[in-house]
Amino acid sequence: VFGIYGEIESLLSKREWSIFRLYLGGLSYKEISEKLDIPLKSVDNAVFRVRKKLKMQLSHKKLIS
Repeated sequence: VFGIYGEIESLLSKREWSIFRLYLGGLSYKEISEKLDIPLKSVDNAVFRVRKKLKMQLSHKKLIS
């Protein structure tokens, strides 16, 4: 499991990784926004970018060996 998280982390910016970890932890966009003291729209945009990056990697099978 650690290997996959490491692969994902390497694809993302530090901010995206922080947001993604909180998102996986079950926090809402609003809770993430408050916890990281960033605008709600920034959280929404970051989650969108993360999903896009992960879909691209999965479709190229670079994430799964």
